[in-house]
Amino acid sequence: QVALLRFGAVDYRADVFVNGQSAGSHEGGYLPFEIDVTSLLRAGDNQIAVRVVDPGAKPKNLVAGLNEAEIPHGKQDWYVQTSGLWQSVELDYRPHVRLGSVRVSAAIEGHVEITVPVVRTEATDATRASVEVRDPAGKVVWQGVHDVASDENNAKLSGAVPNPNLWSPASPTLYELRVTLSSGDSTVIHFGFRSLTTHEGKFLLNGKPIYLRGALDQDFYPDTGYTPPSLDYLRDEMRKAKALGLNLLRCHIKVPDPRYLEAADEIGLLVWYEIPNWDKLTTESQRRARETLRGMVERDANHPSIIIVSIINEGWGATLKNAADRVWLKAAYLDAKTFVPWLVVDNSPCCDNFHMATDIADFHQY
Repeated sequence: QVALLRFGAVDYRADVFVNGQSAGSHEGGYLPFEIDVTSLLRAGDNQIAVRVVDPGAKPKNLVAGLNEAEIPHGKQDWYVQTSGLWQSVELDYRPHVRLGSVRVSAAIEGHVEITVPVVRTEATDATRASVEVRDPAGKVVWQGVHDVASDENNAKLSGAVPNPNLWSPASPTLYELRVTLSSGDSTVIHFGFRSLTTHEGKFLLNGKPIYLRGALDQDFYPDTGYTPPSLDYLRDEMRKAKALGLNLLRCHIKVPDPRYLEAADEIGLLVWYEIPNWDKLTTESQRRARETLRGMVERDANHPSIIIVSIINEGWGATLKNAADRVWLKAAYLDAKTFVPWLVVDNSPCCDNFHMATDIADFHQY
């Protein structure tokens, strides 16, 4: 077995030690990471220590090579500075052949495409990936197998579920994907059959026009700051949003706790979310923005609730009067369109800034 120390998110850079020895490091305050600590564990009690470096907003200083102006931080400098382990931590024992981040794409006609990454920590023979799709009642509606060769890193399976019930705010129907490897590793993922497109100035959900009525959600909490109090708290919040007549929340310049998206999937609330903003456009902030967006897609692509992602908001982190910044923004949008499964907004503008290339021509009027 492999012992993996898994972190939901640590803001901002984490250095991890197990029994006084360095186990690994991670940079980025919003996305999950895991460290193989198998060789560092011992029988009985073990000590885990995490040193967190976060340059902070006041003053905007340089700490251990990190400049706050160049790192994604969202509205922490508006409300409350967040630092440390703000999502879950767990020690997970997995086989030497294990699953990576499974991806499922589900079309409203019932076609499913499933990508099963296989991670190996030692040389092994071929392994078999078995897949089941179950409807909300628990009935198996499609299944498949794929033999993954010893030098193969992904299993790709596709099939069709007859007459699927579609996910929408009015009927948030979730299906269950179960993936099992012959090594014994397994995972369960919930997903929905839905499409979101645009046509002639309209949003089409599952091929039918939908009027988006949303609210800006800062995703801060009175007693816990960046961390949601509980999944039930989020469910209650989203039920209240729907009772107000909303069908969308825009999670503002933050990658939320995964429970936020889980609740939105269950309750039937659409989500527009955004890369947390930085302050100054540099080579480093550009790199971090792209890495963050790729991490958001890897973590969240299976959620039917997400429909839109923004690269920047109101020009924050860029000066669009500068030609170089405009060139970057357009290139960032075009790059995002190669891997992001949602609608993409380049810059959600107001005042004297604007779009360069976008799926939605929005504008903020104050």
